[in-house]
Amino acid sequence: MAHIASLPAEILSCILGHIDCVAQLAYCRLVCREWNSPAEEVMLGCKIELDSLNRAIQLYGHLCTNITKGRFIKHLHFEIEGPGLPLIYTHLLPLAFTPSIELLTGTVSSKSFFTTLMQIADNTSTEFSRLSELPDICDGDDNIALTQAAIKFNFKSIFFAIGTRHEGLDWSIINLLDKFESLETLKLTGYIQSWQSLEQALQYCTNLKKLVLQDMVIDGNLTSKEMVRSWTKDNAMPNSQTLLLEFDNTPLRPDLLEYLMYKCSGNVVVKESNSRSIYTSSAILDRTLHAIERVANKDLKFILPGNMPAKEVAALVGSRRERMSLRIERYKGQEELVLHLLY
Repeated sequence: MAHIASLPAEILSCILGHIDCVAQLAYCRLVCREWNSPAEEVMLGCKIELDSLNRAIQLYGHLCTNITKGRFIKHLHFEIEGPGLPLIYTHLLPLAFTPSIELLTGTVSSKSFFTTLMQIADNTSTEFSRLSELPDICDGDDNIALTQAAIKFNFKSIFFAIGTRHEGLDWSIINLLDKFESLETLKLTGYIQSWQSLEQALQYCTNLKKLVLQDMVIDGNLTSKEMVRSWTKDNAMPNSQTLLLEFDNTPLRPDLLEYLMYKCSGNVVVKESNSRSIYTSSAILDRTLHAIERVANKDLKFILPGNMPAKEVAALVGSRRERMSLRIERYKGQEELVLHLLY
């Protein structure tokens, strides 16, 4: 019978890989000489927290004993505060940031962090194709550095604030969207004056598979159906890709949905989460339902006005082909009549 000590290092690494506790892996390193290296490799592949200069110094010292160990690192989590990039990171990143890295999470305070990453990538012959996430940047004014880094590493997903109430659209980022060669997921937040502003960003996203609107504030009065049809025909370029539309704490405006349905001419799935779409009349709700009529898969909630006559509610529900349910839900101590659409 084979003894565990006689197992090849590759098989032993697979076994140790099922241990997700760093402390237990540290004990495994102490079992014997044969276990030391495989356990160390698995440890380096776990999430490494760099939330202080001391931890950064410790990791740097460890990697200096054998600079090839950096290739085992998969996930670095940063918490870097204050202006500029501390000197220790300019020495640590060239050792720890390798093409094997998958996740860089946390928050950093300087665009120098991202320029350092891009310089390392420029001096490395192998692409960083596994990298799928970068840390957030504390200063929103430096989001351009984060976006440039995302382009450099050919990200398939990006999340940014499209605009603010006082400064309008963030053209510094919007103008870079066409540089993403493989962008599949676009997550937008922030403020826009009208739904037409979305076209400024979406016109560059020809391969989009998922669009998320999170905490979006869309100002302006409701646009008539005729004006939406006329504007989209003249200004919007349809996308025939299958698309998932997700509304996260963003109201389902009928004019916005009509534009998106024109924009997304292929198969569409519509989901919402944490959204409270309150409709002041059955006419607006009916228009909203018509806008998404062709959507095969949808899971949506609509809050009906408390003064809507029961006869009007029954007529609205009875005229639709979709599967609907009405129920009373409580929100902040108040009862609301909610129409749930699941199809």
